[in-house]
Amino acid sequence: MKLTRVLVASCYLNHERDVDPARAIELNRQMVLEVLDLAAEFKPDFVLFAEEVLQQGLAWSSGDTPKVVKWAEPVPGKFLDQVAEKAKALKSHVIVPFLSKEDGLVYNTAFILDRKGHRLGAYRKYHATGYEIEAGVTPGDEFGIFQTDRGPIGCAICFDLNYPDIGVALARADARCVFWPTMWNGGKRLAAWAMDYGFFMVRCHAGAGQIVGPVGETLADADKGHDLKTFSGKVFWTFAEVNLDGRTYHPDFHWAKLKKIQEKYGDGVLVSNMGDEGNIRLESRMKDMTIEQIQEQYELKPMWKYLDEAACIRQHALWERKKK
Repeated sequence: MKLTRVLVASCYLNHERDVDPARAIELNRQMVLEVLDLAAEFKPDFVLFAEEVLQQGLAWSSGDTPKVVKWAEPVPGKFLDQVAEKAKALKSHVIVPFLSKEDGLVYNTAFILDRKGHRLGAYRKYHATGYEIEAGVTPGDEFGIFQTDRGPIGCAICFDLNYPDIGVALARADARCVFWPTMWNGGKRLAAWAMDYGFFMVRCHAGAGQIVGPVGETLADADKGHDLKTFSGKVFWTFAEVNLDGRTYHPDFHWAKLKKIQEKYGDGVLVSNMGDEGNIRLESRMKDMTIEQIQEQYELKPMWKYLDEAACIRQHALWERKKK
């Protein structure tokens, strides 16, 4: 059992309409640092901020996109160092997304920091929008999978949610939880990704958050919000303690095995049948028996391994038929 405390920090400041960009960024910087101080009461394992949290208040409109890109934050730089110090003090992973400038290129990036404040990795938005790219944002070319002390996690950003190649890649990499900073809600797509790809989905945008389980259920929504101590703004917390020690399976050849597992371990496991979705979720609630150990013992195949194998068998059959 891997109980993990996930905290979504949706925050914003009440910027005036024509705020000076340099001042907006400085206030956003201070806001993030204050919110990380306030996050200590939750004792989180992960804290997620919204997409481009540092550049909030600089509108992405048809006439303003180049201006936003102009204010990309240099990396390495002061802001990321400050967030790293807060992550170390908090003893939590922190996912902080912002427009970054590295080696002369601008990216829409989510930086992942570990509990010691070390940079675990950076995910650059793979499917940047057309207007972002036209404004000067360089799209990423790698999928966002990172190894943590709570298991592998994934990252996707906003527009990525429209593209199945991201979800499939994260599922194949065995992501247990996917953090999704964004500027839109995602709607039912969050539940669809969670069920189809077998991981928790964690959403954060400036005004709200959501945590969705692999069975498609909403585990937590944002609270009503709290005034920030130093600034004219709010933070909305979304918090849940989730068990990352689980995997999703296809019913083929698994039902009988899962029933035996349930008979043997009783309340030590949780089996969730998703019915019409055609998936089954198995979760270990035991301290001395992980999902990997159960999987090996009963020769279970995670859903996406099973699906990929079926695709390979199909391709081989077509190839053999063409040979004849």
